[in-house]
Formats: sequence, structure tokens, C-alpha cells
Amino acid sequence: MRLTTQALAALDELSRQWGATYDIAVTRAGWVAKRLDNGRPLAARDPDGLRELITADSAAEPASRNRPDDTRRAS
Repeated sequence: MRLTTQALAALDELSRQWGATYDIAVTRAGWVAKRLDNGRPLAARDPDGLRELITADSAAEPASRNRPDDTRRAS
């Protein structure tokens, strides 16, 4: 699947802003993100919709600094 220049720019922006907390991708079905700390999936039709979902998800439950498979502990 080839992404447009606009889609690539939106993916880059979302990844820069949220990439430490979410795995973000574009699929044939749409825009998806998966939380790195608990694996919760989010999906939207467009990058703006995904940004809104991520913002709401992050506000409702701030991300843990530890991933489930991370043996280090936050200090």
C-alpha cells in the first residue's frame, strides 16, 4: 500500500508526538494505534480521528512508564 505525501506527514507527526506511548500505523482498513503499556487498540478512518482517540485515551488513563514485558521499574 502506498501512502500519499500527506498521509506520510500525518503518520510522522503522530509518531513523533505519541510514538513513545503508542505503536501507530496505517493499514488498508484505516489508521490504528496500540498502546505500548497495555496493548489497547484504537482505530479511526483518518489521522485526525486517531489523534482525537489517542488524546482522549491518554487523558482517561495516563500511560504507564513500564511496558508489560519491561523488566525495569520506573523510579
